Amino acid sequence: MSLIYRAVWNDDGVVATQHLLDQFVLWCRGKGFDQQQIPERGRIDDPDNKRWIDVRRAEVEYGSAVRCTLQEADNERVWTTTATALSSSTTQTFWIDLELHNPDDRPVETSAPRLVRELIANGVNPMRSGVSLSNRPQVIGPGDARKVFDALSSESSTLPVII
Repeated sequence: MSLIYRAVWNDDGVVATQHLLDQFVLWCRGKGFDQQQIPERGRIDDPDNKRWIDVRRAEVEYGSAVRCTLQEADNERVWTTTATALSSSTTQTFWIDLELHNPDDRPVETSAPRLVRELIANGVNPMRSGVSLSNRPQVIGPGDARKVFDALSSESSTLPVII
């Protein structure tokens, strides 16, 4: 299994754990699951469609965590999306990984998974390293050349830049 996509960000305008649960349910419904199939906690297997969902929760006095996983097969390939959210008085953090088991090494086009795009689009203040995030391209003009150069050449940046 290879990690092919990772996104980590904060959004202090939402309760990350609840926001993730809400968006995860909508995302799974869009993939053909009935809402009643999606567990509040635990695992549901859908062997007819070669997929499963697992939802785990942890709650302690200083915060909570939720991890939602969907694994689905596409012929010989197996896609696993793991979405984690941490909520406390000091952080509302999201961490999404997309892993792929690709035994025949067919080329794969990657982009932000729809779950990530929806979490960001329906968030309030999604940010990474002090930079506001959007699920839409940012249009820039000739006057922004320095900003683009700085983004491309920054060794400390963890944000993807697509031109």
